[in-house]
Amino acid sequence: MTNLAIAANGLRKSYGDKVVLDGGTVQVAGHDLVRRPDDVRGAIGVTGQYSAVDKLLTGEENLLLMADLKHLSRRDGKRKAAELADRIALLDHGRLIAEGTAEELKRRIPGGHIELTFADTHLLDTARHLIGAGIADPEALTLQVPSDGGVRAIRELLALLDERSIDIDDMSVHTPDLDDVFLTLTGQQKEATR
Repeated sequence: MTNLAIAANGLRKSYGDKVVLDGGTVQVAGHDLVRRPDDVRGAIGVTGQYSAVDKLLTGEENLLLMADLKHLSRRDGKRKAAELADRIALLDHGRLIAEGTAEELKRRIPGGHIELTFADTHLLDTARHLIGAGIADPEALTLQVPSDGGVRAIRELLALLDERSIDIDDMSVHTPDLDDVFLTLTGQQKEATR
């Protein structure tokens, strides 16, 4: 019996172009290479090793390529790729610390807010007292109100202001990005020059 060992990072071309066996059988993951080649192909994972090629494909395109290599039907491949493309697994030193869609992960951390801009300091002060939360910037005439940025929270805030006839000049919603999520959940600090 001849055993062929492949390193954890794969058999590199520099190790040799061909493996020649002069007899016996070859099994991969318990499947005979000659009698069950499709099962052998199914047991082998493939990943791109050249960043120039990786930059040409989106994440979804890479997933579709993997689905093709696993011989999934086009429909099943698209379904699985769409399912996986929406999910993010956040790892820290090889340990899974969070998993979910981008929006689910962003909602897990503080920092989201609705920024309201007012025409004058009177409206800004009135809104700040009414809402009872937030950070006011009198020079910019803005009020940052803590929020997850969800539609319900925005509607409730606008309804509260409308009930008291407090007009806003502008509004923007700020939610944490995935860098914020990673840095917060791993306890790391953001670089000053972001």
